Amino acid sequence: MSHVAPVAIQDPDPGVRKAAVEALGALGTPEALPPLERVFPDSSTDLQQAAARAILAVGGEAAVDTLARLAFTGPPDSHRYAVLTLMTMSDPHKDDVLKRVAETHPDEQVRDLVEHGLAYHPD
Repeated sequence: MSHVAPVAIQDPDPGVRKAAVEALGALGTPEALPPLERVFPDSSTDLQQAAARAILAVGGEAAVDTLARLAFTGPPDSHRYAVLTLMTMSDPHKDDVLKRVAETHPDEQVRDLVEHGLAYHPD
């Protein structure tokens, strides 16, 4: 993993970074989470989605905690995506984290997302 993490974080080729992110997720170990946490907030949509899938692949309480931090750090747009990703998890620890986000997040839109979810508009 020590060789893959730097590639995921800083390789100039987005495709190579995405492959490295996917490899980290495939490891399925909590040690993969710190580099994924670094990739998530400042990445293109495609790379951010790959990082979210990799975090979900690791799963467990450590992944919940990673997404909780991401809900408060980085660009504001990434906060909502971290919360949405967190909402898809089945780990029971996520409920406490989502409650904390709903109570303390500085962005009203993020708090509203936690409280009410996404609006559904059937065609």
